[in-house]
Amino acid sequence: MDQTFVQWKRQCLSRLDLSKKASVDEHIEHVVSLLNSCEQYFTTSSCSGRIILIDGAPERSDVQKQNCVWLFVSHNKCKWDDVVCAVARSSGEAVLKFEPFVLHAQCRHLDDAQLLISGVELVIFLLHCNSNNLYDQEKVVIIGDCCYVNPMVRRTTRFLGVYVFGLFTTDIFVNAGQFITGSMAPHFLSVCQPNYTALGCQDTGNFVSQSDACTGDPDDIMRARKTFPSKEAALSLYTAVYLAMYVMCCVGSAGGRLTGPILSLSLVSLAVLTGINRVAEYRNHWSDVIAGQAIGGAIAVFLVVFVVQYFKMRPVIPHHPSDAGTANSDETSPQTNHTMDICDKYTVAQVKHTYNTFTHAWFCFHFL
Repeated sequence: MDQTFVQWKRQCLSRLDLSKKASVDEHIEHVVSLLNSCEQYFTTSSCSGRIILIDGAPERSDVQKQNCVWLFVSHNKCKWDDVVCAVARSSGEAVLKFEPFVLHAQCRHLDDAQLLISGVELVIFLLHCNSNNLYDQEKVVIIGDCCYVNPMVRRTTRFLGVYVFGLFTTDIFVNAGQFITGSMAPHFLSVCQPNYTALGCQDTGNFVSQSDACTGDPDDIMRARKTFPSKEAALSLYTAVYLAMYVMCCVGSAGGRLTGPILSLSLVSLAVLTGINRVAEYRNHWSDVIAGQAIGGAIAVFLVVFVVQYFKMRPVIPHHPSDAGTANSDETSPQTNHTMDICDKYTVAQVKHTYNTFTHAWFCFHFL
């Protein structure tokens, strides 16, 4: 297998580029060189993303770029004057296309592909974290071994992961407060079951230890000594606030004006009733419940506002797998129907699903 991979890599690198311009895009040349320098990888196709204007739109919906005249091509932002000048050279109708960044990499083993995908995800995440409009951009779609990761699965996994992280954070804060304060529960004496005969003060030299003073279950006694803040109140209000804000941000007025507020109010009311029940059963003081709810609510609001950005929806781009080819291959990309008139003579038609200014990338890995 390794020898076959080496021969295949040598054969592909010997004819590194078969595109019209006969060169690798300068924007991704260093990335292609880095992958090709590794023993376990080599690239078979690449494109840094481009804007092209094609003369003579075909009768079919898909655009065949091989048998047509390219009026304009740019890997950078184009100006309106450049497009107008290019359209003026057309025979009548032209097609304006926006193509994304594409990179096909061949991997020696499955483990190498998994490592490369993880590295790409980490780099893209760090780059997007530095951008101001992180949640206004479509994130990278990773295709590993021809498997498409559904955006709904990624969105659900991200929000559930943040929710679980918040649970652990709330638990850590509450446990720290309980260990530091050591506040006793209202029902501590019933749990402790004091040995009153050992608490006499007649003998001043008698030392009373904790084991002699309390005759109850040691685990129950330890729990009764840690009640500030209340963990049940903190976790319940954290869950209620997180879900309530999700309902208000995502459901909104889609289900009616009162649906979201009623669901949110019901969730928060259940959390508040949990705290009242803790006080009514003499398991916590009011101060314990209020402090726990403050911690849980604050963590939930922080995660929703600063981490998941109010559960903002991102545009879902339908997936259309492209054919594998050589470097700088001419894969077609999904785009949006959008037409505009230039004077009365020329029409520039964009094909389906136009890409916005966001970044969209495809990575396709093949294995021996």
